[in-house]
Formats: sequence, C-alpha cells, structure tokens
Amino acid sequence: MTEELASLTGAALRRARRRHGLTLQAVWARSGGRFKPSAVGGYERGERSISLERFVALANLYGVAADELLGEILAHMSPMGRSPVIIDLNALAALGEQDDMVSGEARAVGEFVHSIRAQRGDYLTSVVSLRSGDVEALSRSLGVPSETLLRRFRAALDAKSLGAPPPN
Repeated sequence: MTEELASLTGAALRRARRRHGLTLQAVWARSGGRFKPSAVGGYERGERSISLERFVALANLYGVAADELLGEILAHMSPMGRSPVIIDLNALAALGEQDDMVSGEARAVGEFVHSIRAQRGDYLTSVVSLRSGDVEALSRSLGVPSETLLRRFRAALDAKSLGAPPPN
C-alpha cells in the first residue's frame, strides 16, 4: 500500500469510527477482541497495512458500506474522476455533430450514458447524473484522462458538475 493510500484509508476509517462515536476500546469490545486498539490505531495512522477482509469487517462494524468508504478514499486520490457529473444528452449529441474530433468519443459517452439509463429505468429526462466513479471508468475505457474527457465535453455538462457556481 502506498503511503498516500495508507494515510487516506486510515483517515477514512477514523472518520467512520468517530461518526459512530466509537473509541478504539469500544471497537475492540464490539468486535469481540478481533480488532485490538493498537492495530486499529495503526491502520488509522497509516502505519499498518490493512487487508481487504479486515477493511470490510471494520466498515461493517462501523455501519458503513465498504464500497462507500472506498469511494471516499478514491475521491480524495482522484477527485475529478470521482465527482458526480450531470450530463445533458441533447447537448452531447449536438457536440458530437459539431466536432469531428470528439464525435467518436461522444458516441461512446452517449452509449455509456444510455446503458446507465437502461439500468436505472430512467427515460423521462434528457439530463442524467453520472455517479461517483462513472467518469473515471469511462475515461479508462476511452484511454483519456478524466480531466481531458471533462474538458472535451464541457458544453454538455451542467455547471455544478464542473465545480462552477450556478448561474444567477
């Protein structure tokens, strides 16, 4: 585990524990002695590596979904690819028609978004919210960094997706 990942994992575990008002001693007691305070403290300080099994068990002990906790960690590592993005399908289609360079990518993005709509059964709107990690997954499949993908499709994205203040 890299130092950054260990540190971010520890910080996320500490926040989850504290949100539930648990001390290190309480974690030890609640886990039936499975998690010693020194071990949990080591994880939280990023001094000890944690296995996936123990990570999931701690998340469950804290009443947090492990994937939610992992998403929080990944969002700190790569915020651009993890933030939710609101995309306008009409603007995306128009952008693909206007710019030959992005037309293939626009088609791929459109197919990706339509598959998400199908999974959600959401056909009532032309605006779709891509959830955390969707942009990262899409950028990997296209072989383009998240930041580049977001820049190319800026015209089809809601201002809130780009961290801009909403228009007055």
